[in-house]
Amino acid sequence: MASLIHAIITIIFRADQIISGIGINILALGLPGLLSSTMFGTPSSTPPVVKWFKPVNISWIERIPIAGEIFSGHSILVYFSFIVVVITFVIFRETRFGLRIIASGENPSALEVAGISVVKYRFYGVLLSGILGGAGGAYLSISHGTQFIKNMSAGRGYIALAALILGKWKPVPVFLACLLFGFADALQIRLQGKFGIPVEFIQMIPYILTILILAGFIGKAIPPKASGKPYYRGGEKL
Repeated sequence: MASLIHAIITIIFRADQIISGIGINILALGLPGLLSSTMFGTPSSTPPVVKWFKPVNISWIERIPIAGEIFSGHSILVYFSFIVVVITFVIFRETRFGLRIIASGENPSALEVAGISVVKYRFYGVLLSGILGGAGGAYLSISHGTQFIKNMSAGRGYIALAALILGKWKPVPVFLACLLFGFADALQIRLQGKFGIPVEFIQMIPYILTILILAGFIGKAIPPKASGKPYYRGGEKL
């Protein structure tokens, strides 16, 4: 739903994407608490539920030293994310649909000249990203945990944006960047309570890593040329 609202605001009404994104984020901070308070009597969390996506134990992988601990015992959504990377790579490299989505953000005028709707393919891109983002939210609330808790994403959406920039808008490098940030997040969990360091400083590790990488270790990251720019058909903007 949030991606649909964002698509309408930015593609149909051609509003600034950053302003729309900030507005939707502010709405997302307050609306869940309001709904939770109305439905369950508390604004901070919902009642616990049975996990919808329980861990999947893969016996033949578990027999492999080290690898068994890494790759077995995860939610089906974790394995689905690996499949999504492969599907996304193939779609963008080998299909007309994927190439048209790329063109809608890189060179929308070329799509228009070919008689293809820029608006339609931009909608596809935003809505598909919303579906994948929703899957991440589902993982946090009904797979990794058993309830919705206010601000449970804890800034991970911004880390995902950093991974996108680090991966330079390419599926496989973005996936590897996500693994890097995921490793940093897992590391801070394992280090909590050790070495006598206050837990608040340990929890900062993923965010400090994000800042350091974006500040000087990624080189030149060039976004799609038409990214964030409203599209006007032909000579419409005169």
